[in-house]
Amino acid sequence: MLSLHMPVLCYKTSSYWTDIGTPQALFTANMDALQGHVRVSFPESVQNKNTRIEPGCSIAKDADLHGPLLIGESSVICQGASLIGPVVIGANCLIGRNTYISHTVLLPGTVIPDNAIISGGLIGKNHITEEDKFTAKGEYQCQNV
Repeated sequence: MLSLHMPVLCYKTSSYWTDIGTPQALFTANMDALQGHVRVSFPESVQNKNTRIEPGCSIAKDADLHGPLLIGESSVICQGASLIGPVVIGANCLIGRNTYISHTVLLPGTVIPDNAIISGGLIGKNHITEEDKFTAKGEYQCQNV
C-alpha cells in the first residue's frame, strides 16, 4: 500500500482481537471464547451450567457431558460418548458411539467414528475416518495444537 501511495491507518483497541489464519490461532480463539476470556453472544441455545447446546441437536441420554461445551446446531452425539470440556463442536457434526473427546475443536460437518479417543486438536470435516491408524495409546493420530 505504501508503494502505491495509499494511506495506511491503524485503530487502537483494548478489545480482544486475534488473527485466526493458522490452525493454532483458530483453536486458541475458540478456547478463549468458550472459557469466557472473550465476551461472546452465542445464538439461542439451551444452557446447562457451562454447556451450550444449539437447536436441532440429538444427544443420547447416556452421553457424558462436562463443560465447558458448545455443541453446534443439528449435531448428533451418540450413545456412550463422553465430551469433557473444553470442547467446541461445530454445526452438523456426528460424534460416534463410545467416543471420548476433550480439549478439542471440531469444525462444522465433522464426523467422528465410534470408539475414537481425541484429546487436544482442531479437526475438520473428513479429517478422521474409520481407516485412520491408532497410536500405541489407542488414540487417533491427528494434528494436536
